[in-house]
Amino acid sequence: MSEHKIVHYFGTPTFHKVDFNDITLTFASIPLVLDHPKLGRCFDVKSSVVCSGVDEDGSFYTMNTYYKKATNEPSQND
Repeated sequence: MSEHKIVHYFGTPTFHKVDFNDITLTFASIPLVLDHPKLGRCFDVKSSVVCSGVDEDGSFYTMNTYYKKATNEPSQND
């Protein structure tokens, strides 16, 4: 299995379940990612399929990425 890229985010993600025939998939909407390898800093990011539960610190895995909650909120000037 390939190593997941680590992406830091701010805000509270929302999780959406989608039913495809007899399979239910979960996707996340993330308010702000800071260091996505393709998107950079970007608002309102939709994830690929979520592959884990959410850890106590807010971290979770998708098919390609490990999303980790950032520890400091961004300044209003950014």
